Amino acid sequence: MGLTSSKANSIAGELLDALQKRFGKATATDGGLDTDGNRLIKYGPGTAGSQSALIKVSAFPNIGADVLGLQQQSYSPTLIQMVLETSTIANVALLQSATLIPLSDEIAKFGTRVELFMTANLTGPSAAGITGNPVAVYDGASLQYRQLASL
Repeated sequence: MGLTSSKANSIAGELLDALQKRFGKATATDGGLDTDGNRLIKYGPGTAGSQSALIKVSAFPNIGADVLGLQQQSYSPTLIQMVLETSTIANVALLQSATLIPLSDEIAKFGTRVELFMTANLTGPSAAGITGNPVAVYDGASLQYRQLASL
């Protein structure tokens, strides 16, 4: 089981609600839980070659341990990871800018750290795409007053 928190679950619920209001309930759907117990949000059908994205909301990993050697309880910031399919041009998303910009705008409102991952062309966005180093990182917690939403 991975690191999750009630704050991350709350942010995931609020984000899903905001995306459904902006794009419609058929477009933004609850993707259930990842294998590590964190919430997933699907945008679009999620199939290869489609206008799709996958969003994972989790607590930021904690490196500390308690006296028993277990992962310590902490009120860490929240991490949002977004997976997009790459177009035929390397590191260019298949998801059109007219959709990607409003989608990113809704995510950025929560003041969290956002990591962008890209899957290969003709590979639909999935949680398996969250591997290695992200293509881009946005640290929303560094903006003035934004960190209050993430604490």
